[in-house]
Amino acid sequence: MIALSIIALYTLSFFLVLIAIQFKYDKLKNLSYYLTILGFIIHGYLLIASLFDSTEANAEIFIMDFSNNLTKGYYLRLLSFGLVLIYIIFRKKLGFKLLSVTILPLSLLLLGLSFKVANVKSNLPPDLSQLFLNFHIGAFFISFALLVLGFAASVFFLYSENKIKHKKNRLKEFDPDLPALATCDNVNQLVTVLGFPLYTLGLASGFIWAGSTWGKTISWDAKELISIFNWLCFAYLFYLRLALNMRGKKTALLLILVFCIAILSLLSNFFIDSHHNFFTSNSTKP
Repeated sequence: MIALSIIALYTLSFFLVLIAIQFKYDKLKNLSYYLTILGFIIHGYLLIASLFDSTEANAEIFIMDFSNNLTKGYYLRLLSFGLVLIYIIFRKKLGFKLLSVTILPLSLLLLGLSFKVANVKSNLPPDLSQLFLNFHIGAFFISFALLVLGFAASVFFLYSENKIKHKKNRLKEFDPDLPALATCDNVNQLVTVLGFPLYTLGLASGFIWAGSTWGKTISWDAKELISIFNWLCFAYLFYLRLALNMRGKKTALLLILVFCIAILSLLSNFFIDSHHNFFTSNSTKP
């Protein structure tokens, strides 16, 4: 029931901010934010409580077995929690009040998917479990969270630029909570500079782990090919940003592409038959 309350709070917050945008009612935006904070607190409590709670009532959803690592459902709930944390931080720091429009649906999606793999454990080799957790999963999680932020900033950038381009730049045409174009572009720059090295670290540590576990670095399954292709796209964006100092629409579109491929890579864990599949054991040899 508590888990459902988190979903209910995030869902209500999402629809409240949509209504607030449509009818330009700022009080609903604030209410949406406070409900998100409440859901975030409960979400965090359950993540912590699940590390110690062994009651039958919570075993199916939240339990972590210390002797056999975290369940895959726990990883997804942790990622969902991280996305909401990103929203709270950047709403406070940069005034990204509308960031919840992208963050909350993704957080809800991850929460929903986590129920499908609530009892599937990772079964990692004991000598490599900490390396896998700290570098492979950790780096990918942070990189993904940054990409969500960059995706939102890119959408805001393209939306605002389109309005200006078509001479819809009267004050009444703009939501005052929309970030400035320069702010969106700077956020994308930050996401690229931080996100690409983390994505690279996550990919490299995964290959090292695979080589030590299965005797071969790359098995060439669809999940790995998607990840490698996305790394190439991300590398190109990194090059454009840092080497050519490119800004604006092209980099925003490219970051959206990288984000979409990252989503595809994540979802592929549910329907592609490979050792990355969330319904199989990670210790299974490909």
